[in-house]
Amino acid sequence: MTETEQRRHFQRIKSLSTNKFWKYMNVLHTRAYTKAENHYQEAMDIVLTPKNS
Repeated sequence: MTETEQRRHFQRIKSLSTNKFWKYMNVLHTRAYTKAENHYQEAMDIVLTPKNS
């Protein structure tokens, strides 16, 4: 994301009402939580081979 895109996004967030801001935050946190669940599942699916001595 370029600096200009970051500024636009920041300005958009600042312009939200309180209720819209918290709805937006809930969406972002839900996405992040889902991504964390996916990463956790992928990590659990990794099968490690035993280390030979």
